[in-house]
Amino acid sequence: MESEISWAAAIGITVPVTIVLIGVGFLIRELAVRGADGRLQRNRIAGLRSPASLASDEAWLVAHEAGLVDTVRGGAVAIWSAVAAVVVAWLLAAVGALDAEGVVMTWSVILLAGVVAMSVLVLRGFIHGNRAAKALASDDEQSAA
Repeated sequence: MESEISWAAAIGITVPVTIVLIGVGFLIRELAVRGADGRLQRNRIAGLRSPASLASDEAWLVAHEAGLVDTVRGGAVAIWSAVAAVVVAWLLAAVGALDAEGVVMTWSVILLAGVVAMSVLVLRGFIHGNRAAKALASDDEQSAA
């Protein structure tokens, strides 16, 4: 049976999306690091944004410090899963194990697993950061009383 996807389409699908996901991974990592070291100021566009983290500059910093490890790991997973997806799929094609449709399917499965893992890690970083910001607000309330 002949593949319904051409080699040009397989390249047109896998390469640009891989590049975008690698860029997203680096962006996530950079925002996490800048938030934790104070270079990313409190804002409503980028970073760990929740009512607790946006309450003060101190809460913003504490939230990003608490969420740093998981968020950086999420960015790394995005990068490495994108690279792994394209390398594995195209190496299998190079040895004749996959046709163009198989390349897209293999790449998609690996990429999807990576995006899910990235999302879980980034969400976990958000949860840790939000809890830290809430704890700071609670501590501030107790010391004010």
